[in-house]
Amino acid sequence: MKMQLRAGSAKVNITPPVGTPLSGYTARKDVSQGVHDELYANSLILDNGKRILAIITADLLGFYGDFVDKIRDLISGRTNIDKDNILISATHTHSAPDTICGLYSQGKTSDSWMDVLAQKIAGCAYMAWRNRKEAQIGVDKGMVDGVGVNRRNPDGKPVDQEVGVIRVEDIKGNLMAVLINYTCHAVVLGPDNLLISADYPGYTM
Repeated sequence: MKMQLRAGSAKVNITPPVGTPLSGYTARKDVSQGVHDELYANSLILDNGKRILAIITADLLGFYGDFVDKIRDLISGRTNIDKDNILISATHTHSAPDTICGLYSQGKTSDSWMDVLAQKIAGCAYMAWRNRKEAQIGVDKGMVDGVGVNRRNPDGKPVDQEVGVIRVEDIKGNLMAVLINYTCHAVVLGPDNLLISADYPGYTM
């Protein structure tokens, strides 16, 4: 018996107000002064009829476990997705708000904005869940040279050059979502940058 796949995707803007402290560099001298490019949360829902998986990425530095649990509770309460099947990850851009309370930042992000962020990410997953339709999926990998370096060795090596790709299409072949995995810090914009940015992962997407 052939397994039927349904998938849904959604994207929401999670850019904070200008003036929000940025995270990722102790050498950064001030809070955010503007927006270089918008930050987004993206959700992909995969449903094979027996189990539903939610994969969520956000243009942020990272999350505490308690915050992830809060988002999982919100999503599970609005959908029939088991909390253990909800994966929440950050692209690790160093030009995003301080979501890990004081990790190389110039101040703490407000609790009120963090509450809004949780609701936005949960809402993104809910929209993707509501958008489910018949789909097909493909998986592949490739290699990319000249992007990442090993900063601990003078020659910049060894480096993991592999790029993993998952592509989801509807049954007519129209693109629904692409999930990319590549191991490299999002630090193209250095500590002198005072603009909110998703850095190279945002540009890649």
